[in-house]
Amino acid sequence: MLYAIVLLTIVALIALIFLSYFNLNYRLVDSSKKRIMAGTYGYERLAAMQADDIPYDIEDTTTIDGLYHVHAVKKIWGGYNLCYATILATNGDTLFSRIALAGIGKDITDSTAILIFNNRTPAYLGSNVTINGNCYFPESALRHYQSGDSKVAEQRIYKSPDTVTTPRNIASLVQWATDYNDAALRGSKLYLSDSVYRSFYSPTYNIAADTVILSGKLSGNIIVSANVIEVERTCSLSNVLLTGRKIIVADHFKGNMQVIATDTVILNTADTITYPGFVALLPDAGKNHCKVPCILMRDSVNICGDVYAYTADTKLFSALQISSGAQTRITGSMYSSLSLQLNGTYHGHVICRTIAGNQLSQDNLLSDLQVDVDSLPSYFAYCNLFPLSNKRRIVKWLEGVRN
Repeated sequence: MLYAIVLLTIVALIALIFLSYFNLNYRLVDSSKKRIMAGTYGYERLAAMQADDIPYDIEDTTTIDGLYHVHAVKKIWGGYNLCYATILATNGDTLFSRIALAGIGKDITDSTAILIFNNRTPAYLGSNVTINGNCYFPESALRHYQSGDSKVAEQRIYKSPDTVTTPRNIASLVQWATDYNDAALRGSKLYLSDSVYRSFYSPTYNIAADTVILSGKLSGNIIVSANVIEVERTCSLSNVLLTGRKIIVADHFKGNMQVIATDTVILNTADTITYPGFVALLPDAGKNHCKVPCILMRDSVNICGDVYAYTADTKLFSALQISSGAQTRITGSMYSSLSLQLNGTYHGHVICRTIAGNQLSQDNLLSDLQVDVDSLPSYFAYCNLFPLSNKRRIVKWLEGVRN
């Protein structure tokens, strides 16, 4: 009798272990399937949130199959978008959560290297010029001017379009920059040498003063807004936004940032802005600016990102400009609604109203210039302003758990 009881107990224990094992295995498989499905829904939502018709700062909350609660939102982050997506289970567990920096993908069918608006000023080919890509010049003409060592394929020269090519989403960025510039604290001066990190899941850490001098380490969800911002060589910046009237970067600086000014941007000798960088001059986002708003890049500046200067104010049409020094290197797009002074190597696209000459040369004279649209890296994504493509693309992942 005792033997039978022991035997039944052992059988019952084995059966219980057997059932527990399969129940646990089923739960693990079910949980794994849910996470895989949540990841699929999450990435689909992130892709959908990048569309132009999705409004900013309005959280989109939906439920899928009664099992997944989706929370998504899109925000302006300087020249790019921040797209958030989180998938929750019915019990509140987080199955998926990611934050993406989003921009514009390259249209492989577009090979525009240089586009000069139809300003009726002929383009001239000077010395030391190599252009690989399609060229759009006024009257579809490129006249030769000391061009013995220059290479531009005649079959790739076209007439400039009659309509002016304007940046996408420019009104939203101007308004965004205006709001931050209005919030700057006048009369105060701040020296920041501390190390500050801010998660993109947390509210933005805003640093505001009349003058801010940066020498510390800033990383993450941080915006510095001031009348004048000075970035010292020792400063370390990653994913940080700077916006103000005048922004000056010391020579030999290297870091990842976005710079948006209403008056002046000065990048000194051998400064490097790493991908995805963004430099913009937007006089329309400020109440007061100098008579000649400009982006001044001194010798050997290297930017992996986009450089834009734009205004809708016709009074500035003879003033606004981007000026680049010797051995400038830009990987990305460069745009000016007015003039550019080009000098260096450009891997990507150049779009402007006029190529400005110096005191000794005429406008729309190409000289000491290399532009190669095909050498743009395959991973590259443009800022939201890029006008030559409608494709959306993730620039990089910032934070979150990847499924």
